[in-house]
Amino acid sequence: MNLTSSEAEKLEKYCSITGRPATDVIRELIRSVPIEEGSNALTVRCLKFGCSHHLFRGAASTPAVRHRS
Repeated sequence: MNLTSSEAEKLEKYCSITGRPATDVIRELIRSVPIEEGSNALTVRCLKFGCSHHLFRGAASTPAVRHRS
């Protein structure tokens, strides 16, 4: 996994304090991401602002984010 040095430091510090392995912390975070599956898009709740984002597949298989508040 590609992390910035500050992200890696934050993860290491958290793991050191809690005594938990990084894999468990990352898995828990992934499982906590709120996603509602729709027929042609994913609706993702933004954890920072509480808004919703619709993710659509673009022509080049690149997800395009359309913001919905």
